[in-house]
Amino acid sequence: MMPQKRLPPPQKFAENAPAWTEKLRQSTAQQFTWYEVDGQRADEIVKPVLSQMTEGHCSYCDVYHIEEAGPSVDHFRPKSAFRALAYDWSNLFVACVVCQKRGNRFDEQLLKPDHDEYSFAKYFIYDVDTGKLAPNPAASAPDQKRAETTIDLFGLNRHGKPGRRFEEWRDRIRGRSAARKYRFIPTPE
Repeated sequence: MMPQKRLPPPQKFAENAPAWTEKLRQSTAQQFTWYEVDGQRADEIVKPVLSQMTEGHCSYCDVYHIEEAGPSVDHFRPKSAFRALAYDWSNLFVACVVCQKRGNRFDEQLLKPDHDEYSFAKYFIYDVDTGKLAPNPAASAPDQKRAETTIDLFGLNRHGKPGRRFEEWRDRIRGRSAARKYRFIPTPE
């Protein structure tokens, strides 16, 4: 999970989000559906800007070419428990379908990639031999717990992610790939 700089929301979203939030607040519907303006769903309006914030990577696992992985808009604080934040710009991130499997699970310890003080190296280490992420042993105990929570809830060491990271590292060592599918993987010397 790489740091992200939060960009301003698309104008069409910013103009309509307060009304959508109020409409959702008054709704008795159990199933969430993105509201639309001018025939375009809100998630389709925000997705390009959210993708720009991550340079086309998943906000959480950092997989590249998120379009190939089926991108979707994730509610960092799940909309089922935090309905008032469903259209809050600071709560929206672009995520791959695998990271979306977190569903409604949330913990206040979860790291948020656009937080001003977030950095990959502060919380995580990358094991080039296994492709796995681990809490940074130099971090404080509370920061290590936050890293563990983030790894667990987003499944950062499951669903084939370590193997794909290891393959990229191996390809970089062998000079087969200049692509940066995962930005936190160090470049071989």
